[in-house]
Amino acid sequence: MKNFFGLLVLISLSACATAVPQEPINIADNAKIGVIVTIAEKPQQFHVGTTIFQNAYIELDTDWGIEETAHQVIAENLSSQKNYQVIRLEPSEKMREAGSVNYIDTDKRDKNDKKNTAGLQEMNNFVAEHDLDVVIALEPFTAEVEYDSGLYARGYGVYTRCFFKICRARALNQIAVRVYKVNPDGTDWSRASNWGTEREKGTWLAMDFPDGVKNIPIAELEKPKKVFLNYLQQNTKSALSNAGLTDPLLVGSEAN
Repeated sequence: MKNFFGLLVLISLSACATAVPQEPINIADNAKIGVIVTIAEKPQQFHVGTTIFQNAYIELDTDWGIEETAHQVIAENLSSQKNYQVIRLEPSEKMREAGSVNYIDTDKRDKNDKKNTAGLQEMNNFVAEHDLDVVIALEPFTAEVEYDSGLYARGYGVYTRCFFKICRARALNQIAVRVYKVNPDGTDWSRASNWGTEREKGTWLAMDFPDGVKNIPIAELEKPKKVFLNYLQQNTKSALSNAGLTDPLLVGSEAN
């Protein structure tokens, strides 16, 4: 039986985060690839006010259809490559809550088991059921929204900041595409492409807040949505290329 195991190591850089470099994986042309999305169904707003008491996470009352889009983007990128069999995996409620395939189940955690492999066991079940060779996971992560600001957010949506009633906003892109190889001998392979908000580019959006920054009109939310969807497209292409699942990207082929 194949075993699934992924150990993700993150290195924080001044402008972005990257995974420890690894050699591309090597799989057969007809390999079976499972795709799982554990990000939230709805986007959120991470708002930072003049004082810490005004900071808030707000679930936005809109559905950007990101889960369907993510599966479509990954499938489209893989369909042009070899004869991969792409299989959609449905995350458990625990995975959705944790936002990760490698979560710790605190309800069942053995006091003597510091590692707790609840999430990994679920993935082993997926691997065994579908005879998978690779698992691609789209997961949220927590990181600074602005360099050296001490402000941390997780997931996707919009980041807003107000200082004495002067407000601005930009897309929240704390989403990573992670590729895990399944090996019979239990060895692991993991890859996460570059990610994060576009803080290194200082891309603030020209958004209006007619009803207040905590009540953003749906039409205005289309602006961060467009930025995030472009980010999702490019981030996915980069991750799949870096993993060796698709042809290498030419320099300058990714969106600036």
